[in-house]
Amino acid sequence: IWRKNINLHRPYLYLDNFTDNMVKIVKGKKIKLDQTYNFLTENLKLTEIINIFRSLIKLKIIYTDTKLINQNSYLVSCKKLINLNFKLKGNLKNEIKKTLLKLNVKKK
Repeated sequence: IWRKNINLHRPYLYLDNFTDNMVKIVKGKKIKLDQTYNFLTENLKLTEIINIFRSLIKLKIIYTDTKLINQNSYLVSCKKLINLNFKLKGNLKNEIKKTLLKLNVKKK
């Protein structure tokens, strides 16, 4: 993990949020085609993601100090989708936990 990236925000997406809402669009849910829509579960810092994993499994982190490719923090909004009655569900910690269980990763 890039040490300098640890406190930057990034948008994270629970895959079912994307697929459920893409099905709605394909089935005819009205959206403006000239607009950008952000599918999002949560905006989190990398430290928060690491802490989620640490709360679930034993984790060894290796940090690197190489130059960052992307040094920007991103906070995105899914307000446009919510205003169009799209449903964005899930909690990233719960979804990571479910994924680890499916992968048969042992708990702490």
